[in-house]
Amino acid sequence: QEVEKYCNLLLIVRKSLSDLKLAISGVIVMNSDLESIFNELLAFKVPVKWSDTFLSLKPILSWVKEFSNRVKFFENWWINKKPKAFWLNAFCFPQAFITGVLQNFARKKKLAIDSLSFEFEVSDYFREDDPNISLPEHGVYVYGLILEGSTCRPKESIIDEPVPNELYSQLPLVLFLPTDPKKVYADRYKAPLYKTLSRSGTLTTTGHSSNFVMYVELPSQKDTEHWIKAGVACFLALKD
Repeated sequence: QEVEKYCNLLLIVRKSLSDLKLAISGVIVMNSDLESIFNELLAFKVPVKWSDTFLSLKPILSWVKEFSNRVKFFENWWINKKPKAFWLNAFCFPQAFITGVLQNFARKKKLAIDSLSFEFEVSDYFREDDPNISLPEHGVYVYGLILEGSTCRPKESIIDEPVPNELYSQLPLVLFLPTDPKKVYADRYKAPLYKTLSRSGTLTTTGHSSNFVMYVELPSQKDTEHWIKAGVACFLALKD
C-alpha cells in the first residue's frame, strides 16, 4: 500500500512537471491546474495536487528532499530486505505499520491482538546504520523521532530538561516492543507523537487522526505533570 501510494505520487509529479514545461513552451494550453502548480512553485509551496499523499508542513525544496528520502527508504527495503531499524516518517500511514508489528507478534505468540500494547525502550543507538544494531527478537527499532521541550540523556536514556536555546532534539532509536499484558510504569511520560508540528488534525475515514499517531512512553525522573506543563511531545518531522 505504501509503495503504491508513492508510485502514484511519482507519476503525478512527473506528469505535472512535464505538462508544465510544455505549457510554458507554448506547446500545450496552460490550463487552470497547471497555472495553480506554476504559481505554487513560484511561491516555494508544495502544489496542492502533490500534497494529498502524506502530511507535511515543509516548503517545496525540503518537501522534495523528504519525498526522495521516503522513496529511497522503501527502495532499500525492497533491495536489501528487512532493515534493522525503521524510519517511521517514511510511512504515509504509520498506524498501519504499527498495527502490523502487533499482528506479527500476535500470530507468533498466538494471542489476541486486542490484548496487546507496546512497551518502549530507548536505546543507546543514535544512527540507524550503527553496525552494533541487531534485529530484536520481538518488535522493531524506530528512528527519526524528534522531541520538543526536552532532551534525552545519551547514556541513561532518560528525558531531561532541554539544552538552552535548543527547542528540538533527536531521540535515539526506540524499540517498539509488543507486550501482553501491559505493564504500568510510574516513571514514564506518555508523550503524544504527531506527524507534524501543528499538533492538530482531522478524523480520517479509517477512524484515525490525520496527524496524531500514538502515545510513546518515555522514561523520566520527573513527574508527568512537569512534562505536561512544558508541552513535551514527539514529532516525525519539522517544518524545514
